[in-house]
Amino acid sequence: MDPELQQLATVFQATLSPDKDAIKAAEQQLKAAAQQPGYCIKVLKLTATPIDDAIRQSAAVNFKNVIKYRWDNLAMAAIKFLNTIAKGVFANLFQEFHPYVFQIFSQLIELRPAPLPQLYLAIFPPLLSPVFWERSGNVPALVRLLQAYLTKAGTEVVAGGHLAAVLGVFQKLLSSKAHDHEGFYIVNAIVESLPLPAYAQFLPSIWTLMFQRLSSSKTPKFCRFFVVFLALFICKHGPAAAAEQLDKVQPGILFMLLGQVWLPALPGVDGPEEEKLVAVAGAKLLTELPGFNAAAPGDRGALWAALRKGVVDKLTGGGSQGGSGQEDEEPDFEEMQGYTAAYAKLANAAKTERPVLAEIPDPRQYVEAALARVGAATSAQGPPAKAAAVAAACSYA
Repeated sequence: MDPELQQLATVFQATLSPDKDAIKAAEQQLKAAAQQPGYCIKVLKLTATPIDDAIRQSAAVNFKNVIKYRWDNLAMAAIKFLNTIAKGVFANLFQEFHPYVFQIFSQLIELRPAPLPQLYLAIFPPLLSPVFWERSGNVPALVRLLQAYLTKAGTEVVAGGHLAAVLGVFQKLLSSKAHDHEGFYIVNAIVESLPLPAYAQFLPSIWTLMFQRLSSSKTPKFCRFFVVFLALFICKHGPAAAAEQLDKVQPGILFMLLGQVWLPALPGVDGPEEEKLVAVAGAKLLTELPGFNAAAPGDRGALWAALRKGVVDKLTGGGSQGGSGQEDEEPDFEEMQGYTAAYAKLANAAKTERPVLAEIPDPRQYVEAALARVGAATSAQGPPAKAAAVAAACSYA
């Protein structure tokens, strides 16, 4: 065994001594050693070394305690730093470090199991301070931080009366061509993490803000993110609930959105999670929305057929535009005026994305089964030709 590990093992063995003085001396040695670089790596190696199990267990407990102590201290330091900035102290002096602090604090929350301790909750209100959001370099890290809070402490955010302020941030970001997608990340987190009653009162305002952007300055990127948001809402709460909530803004507007926004933007939606969302949501619209089917009167029957084709094409690669990232957007030069600290992603604080619709591993199979159910219903109640057409859509594999 390495001499340093052997010495460390001797100290841990002393912590198991029946002699209280020997235990106290060993603990003091470990406390001093913990201040030295590389201590945690040595203890971790010791836990994997073939020595007495009691020593290894003692080392493992010590490793856990040291990590927890340093983790909590880091969280406390971040909280104090953020509070200082929120109060306007050194706000300009340290602005280039803000994105890094936000990323580190995001990771602290993402890796910590719920519920979050009060220590973490105390910093949430200052994060909504305008002083942070004025600098575009802060926005990606701040949005990630809000997503982390909504995921791990959504109930506490609502109970604290902070959701209106969060949606105020969403409104600010939505008005920006440079950051509108970040605004969608926030409302996506709300839909994913909170029950519908928690934010239903705000939905008319959310829809209205989105419709205003669609009317005033619609862009391909905005349309794609809008479609993904609507798909997420449909997957989470069902198409009937989506239609009901949208009808509060304008009756029947869901069908207008499907024809004028969803179908044109659908080929440009990319990314495995986003494509899964729009495919599953499309299948739900085709099979679960009351009054929307192939035999629907007027334009709705044609819209149903067009949506079915769009879903099938999306899953088979037909009509895909490809390269539909954010590069098609022109920069917002008004937002770029003056100096602002740039956002730089920390390599060791990367976000681990949660899979959406984990209960549906294969969206293609899900869509096939959903369309097959419609085909079975049609074959029992309608003309054979119509049943054959639906069956054909199910046999694209």
